[in-house]
Amino acid sequence: MKKKIGAFLSTIITIVLTIAVLAGLTWVVERKQSYTRIKPFFDEARNYDVLFLGTSHMIDGVYPMQLWNDYGISSYNLGGNANTMALTYWTMRNALDYTTPKVVVLDCLQLRVYGKVNSEKLNNYHDVFDSFPLSPNKIFAATDLFHESSDEAEFLWDFIQYHSRWSNLSASDLNPQKGTTKGAEIKIGVKKPPVYKTMGDDNIFMDDTNGVKYLEKIIEECQSMNIQVLLTYIPYSAQPTYQAEANRAALIAETKGVNYINFLKLPDVVDLEIDSFDNTHLNSSGARKVTDYLGRYLMTNYNLSDHRPDPEYASWIQAYDAYRGTVFENVKKTSGLSNVLMLLNEENFVGDIYVPAGYSFSDTNQKLYGQIAGTFTLHEVETNGKEKWKVRMIIRDVRTGKIVVRRYFT
Repeated sequence: MKKKIGAFLSTIITIVLTIAVLAGLTWVVERKQSYTRIKPFFDEARNYDVLFLGTSHMIDGVYPMQLWNDYGISSYNLGGNANTMALTYWTMRNALDYTTPKVVVLDCLQLRVYGKVNSEKLNNYHDVFDSFPLSPNKIFAATDLFHESSDEAEFLWDFIQYHSRWSNLSASDLNPQKGTTKGAEIKIGVKKPPVYKTMGDDNIFMDDTNGVKYLEKIIEECQSMNIQVLLTYIPYSAQPTYQAEANRAALIAETKGVNYINFLKLPDVVDLEIDSFDNTHLNSSGARKVTDYLGRYLMTNYNLSDHRPDPEYASWIQAYDAYRGTVFENVKKTSGLSNVLMLLNEENFVGDIYVPAGYSFSDTNQKLYGQIAGTFTLHEVETNGKEKWKVRMIIRDVRTGKIVVRRYFT
């Protein structure tokens, strides 16, 4: 009898040790994008006020740390690159295992998509879900989204996906750093996108796709939990087919009794000539403008409190200081005059810009400077022609007045 008990215990210990070793190996070899961007979501002990959901348009278009600093709103951006609406639904379902927000803000890009997933974008889906622990809802997500058992298994145990990364491992895989942006991504670049004809409200996409089905499920799920829903369509230079998608979202919002902000119909919120990173995504300047608009809208239309004076939210003040560090590093390291002018459209900076007498900015840079003219003084100076710069900047911390960096551009 003792031998049987000993053998049984030995088997149990072997199984436990094997699981522990495999878990450790999985953590080492997996890509750390999810850890960096999503893992901080689980650090918050209180319920978030707001969760942001959607595609890369949401990731790049809304900054939770700006919402905190300007309005005292606690929020997290759980958008996913190339997310279908089905992926967004299951992201929300898994997130609600850990928090019950007052408001879910959902961007409606991808309503037109018929499939639940795009087989060519599976790597992107790991960027959100790798950090979510195995749970009934994660299993339900895998079985609902994927037809192939191999895809389900990879989704639930990402060692299958990453086991061959050994040769690509670096020191950062052993000591990854959590991000400071509460899920957002800061896009640095300025590109003027193409302009498309503006269509009327009667240009409506009317097919009942999986995108439509899962959007309605998200709204119904939230309403059953007394979570308010705000639908959005983040601004970009949208082709007529996507304008039709945005108009379909308006119909759904009206039918379901939820609010909707179609930024495509609010041309004064952003200037796409200087607020675009590429043809379809906002840069940091555009995101800050959208975030400010949403902050005012959320505080006006929903029962949200300003937590900044609350000592229980002291960790958010520390988190914002860490975020400021990221913003400062971007300004120090980013190349290109246009990119730096774009980044300076930020509440953390003041300073001076020096140019030779008679110097003229390009049209784009003139518009970018126009945004910061109230915080950065432009000086024309006489030069001897030997200077190697055309534009010189002294950038200061708005809090302390201390110089953050001096930048020179030829």
